[in-house]
Amino acid sequence: MCSPSGRICVWRRSPTPEATTGNTSGRCRRDRTSSTSFTRPSIYSALAAVHGDGTFETRHKFEYLRERLLTEDNGAQAVISALAYLRRKHPRIKAVAQVLRYFRKNRAKMRYAEWKRQGFMIGSGVVEAACKTLVTQRLKLSGMRWGKHGAQAILTMRGWDQSDRFDDAWALVAATYQREVHVLANVIDITPKPERKRRKKASG
Repeated sequence: MCSPSGRICVWRRSPTPEATTGNTSGRCRRDRTSSTSFTRPSIYSALAAVHGDGTFETRHKFEYLRERLLTEDNGAQAVISALAYLRRKHPRIKAVAQVLRYFRKNRAKMRYAEWKRQGFMIGSGVVEAACKTLVTQRLKLSGMRWGKHGAQAILTMRGWDQSDRFDDAWALVAATYQREVHVLANVIDITPKPERKRRKKASG
């Protein structure tokens, strides 16, 4: 999952490191779905611009619309209808128009009830916490310097460990890179040895 500027990207992952469609490379099958973080305060800002910040009416209507957006399949459309009503009633309030444009533009990314039924997180908190525990706590310690390939190697294995998939993933890696090694017996080392310098005897 990624979270640039309030947007989360949901990745559908197969239950084992290898995908169930015959992929044996150890990579997870991913179908990317873009979603807008549920924690955005845009509904409240529009209502506060009309009814006042912190008022009972603002808080009551915000909780009502928030609940519909979260639990109904057409929750985004319900919010858009409510904002469109406020826009017609208060055409001079710019905050309402801005929030209404935002919802109309991103309604396809606000299928929160559908995401929740599928077990996905709809807020960015989980992603932000993963950035800290997965990356920051491992790669940003004192004196550390990383190249791209080295950092990716460390984070790949750390991701396996934090998602409780290390044993399965390591088994795939071991099977891929396992090679038979023959150990020779009775081998004589004929590597030339450097001559030792003789110490000069001290004169009496």
